[in-house]
Amino acid sequence: MGKYDVNFLDLIKSTLPFSLRNALTRIVFVLFIPFRILHSRFMVFRDRKNVNLSYNIQYPNIQRLLNDNFDELERRIIVMDSNQSLLPTVAYLSGEIGKRQLRVPFAVYSWSMWGYRPFWVIVPFEYSGDENKINAIKKTVENYKFAGTQYELKFQ
Repeated sequence: MGKYDVNFLDLIKSTLPFSLRNALTRIVFVLFIPFRILHSRFMVFRDRKNVNLSYNIQYPNIQRLLNDNFDELERRIIVMDSNQSLLPTVAYLSGEIGKRQLRVPFAVYSWSMWGYRPFWVIVPFEYSGDENKINAIKKTVENYKFAGTQYELKFQ
């Protein structure tokens, strides 16, 4: 049994006095129906929230979420950093432009590049005609992406 599982019949038997256990157990069990319904709704809510909390804002997790919800069999939805397609960045040492280049393992971008298109969501081209599915994908990405981060939806 899990942490939140409740055996209502055992609970009723343990709370009733010994002299009334045989006579009132079934009657009280019927009176507990609203609590059992409330408990089952809570368990469904808890399971949904545990699934939602298993995803976070990292690209692989957003991709897994979108594929789990919208393309479960073929898993064709891709989430990638838009900067992955750029050439390696070359940083020049100050005062030595043209003389020596320093290749850095990290990306150096101008201020206009930050926050412009931090990631792409690439979905199959067959989804382009289905507005409901596109809106659901956008809503899901908006829900999980980092606040203030922009993305671009592409069809492939």
